[in-house]
Amino acid sequence: MYVLSDRQTTALANLEGFINLRRRRTSFADREEFQRYWDQLKKRCDQTAQQRQTETPITRKARDDERKAKVTHYYNDEERLVAYAHQYRVRYQPSTHKLRAQLFLKSANNVLVDLVMSRMQEHLNDDERAIALVERMRGQGRNVQFMQAKLSQRKFEAETIKRCLQTCAENNGSMWVPEVLARKATQLKRKGLSRSAIRSKLAERPADAPLVDATLVELFAEEGDDANLALAVAKLRRRNVDAHIITRRLQTKGFSFTAIKKALSQPPA
Repeated sequence: MYVLSDRQTTALANLEGFINLRRRRTSFADREEFQRYWDQLKKRCDQTAQQRQTETPITRKARDDERKAKVTHYYNDEERLVAYAHQYRVRYQPSTHKLRAQLFLKSANNVLVDLVMSRMQEHLNDDERAIALVERMRGQGRNVQFMQAKLSQRKFEAETIKRCLQTCAENNGSMWVPEVLARKATQLKRKGLSRSAIRSKLAERPADAPLVDATLVELFAEEGDDANLALAVAKLRRRNVDAHIITRRLQTKGFSFTAIKKALSQPPA
């Protein structure tokens, strides 16, 4: 296999990006194959550059309209639109409203869209789809605000979002998955945040507080913030940072002024 240099990789990405190529290549059997692909890209880039130089707003609009007309003509077929609807539903998990809007965007035919939506009726349970998305995002460690934003992007109704989040919280006792929560808390501790700052970030809802508190008790054990604060102070001292800057930085991480002053009064290790 032919291994590209960093310079070749960057140049190739620039050419592919110039012509808005979606499927980009990252590997080649040998140098000759890479050279053939490079020459093809260069030719397409030259053609695109010439076309853009001669384009005007009127010709650009005409080209876009022609492209949209071709897409609309292609999807004004029931079976094609049904196939697209299934692919879009599986890939993006949209709400019923979002799916309908996407089908109309492709076909511009309300009658055909209504027919396709009626054929997909058994797959159009917004509550089930929203709950599945919430559970997936829980496993990724996403917070409630992120979940709400993602569900809104998929055009789920506000009441549906609220109901599904409440259902997930009731079923699990917390929006956090314990293993994910422990990993998140450990990451925040490594970044130098205090225990109180970590708690405020992770315990967004009252129902999350017991699990967050139990996780922090296990994470900090008996040491509290002292060891974490001492480590942060030592790290900043090694960089010859002034005491007042150290104080300001550590306050932004949730440590109290009194605790910081006490840590700074200790001689360097």
